[in-house]
Amino acid sequence: MQQESLRRRLMRYFLVFVIVGGTTAVLVQREFLGDADGSVVAGQALEIGRPAPDFTLETVDGTFRLSEARGKVVMVNFWATWCGPCRFEMPEFQKAHDARLEAGDFQIVAVNLTSSDSREGALRFVDELGLTFTIAFDVTGSVAQTYGVLGLPATFFIDRDGILRSRSYGPVLGDRLAESIAAAGG
Repeated sequence: MQQESLRRRLMRYFLVFVIVGGTTAVLVQREFLGDADGSVVAGQALEIGRPAPDFTLETVDGTFRLSEARGKVVMVNFWATWCGPCRFEMPEFQKAHDARLEAGDFQIVAVNLTSSDSREGALRFVDELGLTFTIAFDVTGSVAQTYGVLGLPATFFIDRDGILRSRSYGPVLGDRLAESIAAAGG
């Protein structure tokens, strides 16, 4: 009986290891083995230094249009409630939002991939984490597709003129977040 319990426990550990290892391998591949400019080989990659594609999405309290945010540094983050790394980075995003709120020159737009999630789940997630920055809903997945998002989280940093300055596949935490905001002029 005890040996069967040990065997089950080891099997669970092994499965967790395989899942975490596989996810890490995919994120590392996307981050470090893309094209020289940082674009992802598969999908429709955006060019750094070129205008970010405009989009309009429904938000918690209205709509958001990227082109209407000109004059601000904009961080566009694609996420879902089922994405573990997304949960880790959101509190840091909230701190960055709070630190720059008074200046009014920085905006975070967290785009929920509602096409593979649910609006209700996203709203519970937002409430649970106390998020106050812009939450948008990509119901069809078309904006994520336009931005070449192949996995979550994916984050794009756009300067005051609407030019894509950098992108990151995988969680953006700590110094990496501050450096990416600064590189976009924030």
